[in-house]
Amino acid sequence: MGEKMSNLKNKTIPLPLPLPLPEAESAIKDGIVIAVSLNAAIVCISGKKIKAKKAFSCVIDPEPDDRVICCRNRDGQFYILGIMEREKNEKMKFSFPSDAIFESREGSINIIAKDNLAMASDKMNFFSGKELHKSDEATISFKELTASGNTLMANYKTVNWISRLINVMANQVINKFKAYVRHTEDNDQVKAGQATRNVKGLYSMDSKYTIMVSKESTKIDGEKILMG
Repeated sequence: MGEKMSNLKNKTIPLPLPLPLPEAESAIKDGIVIAVSLNAAIVCISGKKIKAKKAFSCVIDPEPDDRVICCRNRDGQFYILGIMEREKNEKMKFSFPSDAIFESREGSINIIAKDNLAMASDKMNFFSGKELHKSDEATISFKELTASGNTLMANYKTVNWISRLINVMANQVINKFKAYVRHTEDNDQVKAGQATRNVKGLYSMDSKYTIMVSKESTKIDGEKILMG
């Protein structure tokens, strides 16, 4: 038995120790942006100028002198993952490569700006069950406006309406004023199937020339009729 154990020891081949692997170069690096183009930028990484594309998830456009974090894929292509620091100013631009949707399925989305909030688009659509606009001063300018609905309620202290032409088509119009003053510089024409005016007090008409024409009959009734 002793001889067999001795022979096994003699036949044992020692396994070589594993050699230390070379330190792999990190795929995550930071650098300084030198120049930018539409979807790529020249980034100085470890003293080398490298062309890096903006990652799909990076929605902020890089600017020169930005310190960015980059990632390299297996093909050696670098991508800008995000902007770490921006020393010159704090302005940033959100840029999306395709259609974008902001959605809150169980909450609200609030956009708050301290100074100014501007929205610009070739076409804008607003859909809401209830909409509220409130401001101290508003200016609305439309080249063409089409509004339709069931009920319109407006309450203003002063209304100034300037227009070259106004067309109103309604089945029934009810006007109730405490005082009503109408001034027409040129012509004032009223065309109606039937017109009735009921005045509780004085009804006065003052004109340089007055013409009254009736095709059938004219009736003037009163306790006193003064002419001349």
